Amino acid sequence: MCGQTGESAAGNDPTEDAWVVRIDGAGNRIWSGTYGQQDVEDDTYSLVETDFEEFLVGGSSGNLVAAWLINSNGDLIWHNTYASGTCYAVIELKSDDFLLAGGSSGEGYLLCINRDGDVLWEETYGGGDPSGVFKALREAPGGVVAGGDHGDQIWIVKTNFEGNVIWQRHHQPDEDLAYSCRSMVSDPEGGFVLGGCVVLQGDGDFYVLKVNDDGFFQWDQEYEWNLGEMRLQMAVACAIVRYDEGDFGLAGWLWGQGILAAAAAERLHSNGVERWRRRYDFEELENVVQPVLFYNAVLGHDNSVLCVGRAGNAEGGIEDGLLLKMEPERLHPQFISWSPEDTVFSVLVSDTVEFSVSARDAQQEELNYLWTMGGDTVSTDTITTVIFDEPGDFAVQCQVSDGEFLVEMGWTINVSEWYIEFFQPGSSEFSIRRGSRIDFTHQVRAIDDREFEYRWEHFGRGGNYEFDGEDSVRFEFDLMGDHIIRALVLNDEVTETVEWDVDVRSIIWWWWPHEFEISAYQDTTMVFEVFPFNEDSDSLEFSWFLDDEALQCDTSIVEISFPEVGAYEITAYTQEGVEADSIRWSVDVLERSFTTDLTDLADLPTLPVLYPASPNPFNSLVKLSMYLPKAAHVSLSIFDINGRQVSRLVDGNVSAGNQMFVWNAGGFPAGIYVVRMETGKKTVIQKVVLVR
Repeated sequence: MCGQTGESAAGNDPTEDAWVVRIDGAGNRIWSGTYGQQDVEDDTYSLVETDFEEFLVGGSSGNLVAAWLINSNGDLIWHNTYASGTCYAVIELKSDDFLLAGGSSGEGYLLCINRDGDVLWEETYGGGDPSGVFKALREAPGGVVAGGDHGDQIWIVKTNFEGNVIWQRHHQPDEDLAYSCRSMVSDPEGGFVLGGCVVLQGDGDFYVLKVNDDGFFQWDQEYEWNLGEMRLQMAVACAIVRYDEGDFGLAGWLWGQGILAAAAAERLHSNGVERWRRRYDFEELENVVQPVLFYNAVLGHDNSVLCVGRAGNAEGGIEDGLLLKMEPERLHPQFISWSPEDTVFSVLVSDTVEFSVSARDAQQEELNYLWTMGGDTVSTDTITTVIFDEPGDFAVQCQVSDGEFLVEMGWTINVSEWYIEFFQPGSSEFSIRRGSRIDFTHQVRAIDDREFEYRWEHFGRGGNYEFDGEDSVRFEFDLMGDHIIRALVLNDEVTETVEWDVDVRSIIWWWWPHEFEISAYQDTTMVFEVFPFNEDSDSLEFSWFLDDEALQCDTSIVEISFPEVGAYEITAYTQEGVEADSIRWSVDVLERSFTTDLTDLADLPTLPVLYPASPNPFNSLVKLSMYLPKAAHVSLSIFDINGRQVSRLVDGNVSAGNQMFVWNAGGFPAGIYVVRMETGKKTVIQKVVLVR
């Protein structure tokens, strides 16, 4: 937490210092530190924990925008001041730089600094009449979004990462009212939700505004507080959080006649409809008196909410820092495991399948289970057994309820007299290097001994033709390009097929962006990269072309800016000895528009990516590549088909950008393995096939 501590000394010389406190999960103080200059008032409003386990704190120092960098023990690393004004919000960018937002000389102010506190760029926005200020900041695809006030209007500005305005919006639904923004959250479903207040002749209410990704109005809502006999004059929502379930939470303060100030909070549905509200006077706590205010809030890892602010102290009229933890509300039951793990599968007529689930309830409530098939109840236990005695498609569902919330798991089962039980390679789409030999195989399961006819077909480079093979075949890919290998199994008038789409490359096995036709805004800078099979080869040579003009780049990655609207073609040539490979992208650069759908625009991933393993299938070594938008702790593990971990390649911090790791499976048996990458709350899995 950050704020201010101190007092005004004799002669009104300010002795207030910046104040940072770190606590444990139970609210106990680990350390606290004060940071300030003599005879200068220092105050802080926002802080962020960096990827290097430090804290960057933003605020003001002697009427100047200020930033402090402190280490994990609270020791000051550096303190810098910048333009006149105050910083109200700070975030860390994926580039490991920092962006500070606030106000300077009546204008909105953005400042970008590096880890050493050096200025990379600073810009002011909005002009001085009416005055403008930014209070909230979020990183978004292609830039950052700042929210604040411009006169009596809520003001939202999106800039690129150099501070150039992409768009800006003003919102004042009623010209007779004054609107103010204090905080903002991103909505995973798209757009932003801003919290603040709406004021009429000095009386104010909580206010929430929802806008889309382009800043255009979607909905808004006022929340009036009724305090009975006490006349409320002002209610300000200083903070907004978004719960995991999609709801929103507000925290702020109330002021009126008969009440100096009281903290307040409420929870809203995702559409803004109020769920509950509560006022906090803390009269039950010793020495706590008015005023009591919440200034900020954050969502905890367990879906609790932590509200921070200040409270009056009965001893000597001083004020204390205040922290309140709201326990999480009732949560939905969660499935821990289920069997069968595949929720879509085939069985034979007369097969018996045991279905089971394991679930837990966060409130430790007893759970009720209901199994159904075709609308009929088949069990109320955690396990049910089903005998499939006739062919067709069937659905088995399990509903788990704690009496208030209900979750559901479902399986789709195809029942027949025979089906293809297993095929290898297990992936239907993969890339290999030219000259590779791949074994394709499948296995049929039937209710009796019956005769099957096997056919194999090839489509693509080299012609379309049939070739011989029983239930397995070895195919050598001598030609680059797309190849489709199709296996057909025939019995009577029934035919089942398995199809593999094989991309045969010479040198390059993957590329980014993976789509060949891309749209981008004018002035966008994009990164293009190719991934060779053998990245350590000494004979690799790279050439890049923008249309017909050669670029000054001889590496596997290039950064290209598009300052003008138009159609462009980017080509990457990669040569290794006598072999050569190329990738070509078409980029349509559009004029910036307030209606362009951002989902159509290419950009580096904002979430971690695990690229397809290469080669796959493999017979000894497989390359596992990932992209991280910022440095993070990563766990990269290999599991066998029974779920046992057989190897852990990474378990620690990994730098941002593209990273590649190799699994040497020389001592493992052939078969299907699962690669699992975990970083933060994101888990990605994929299958790889080891062949001999």
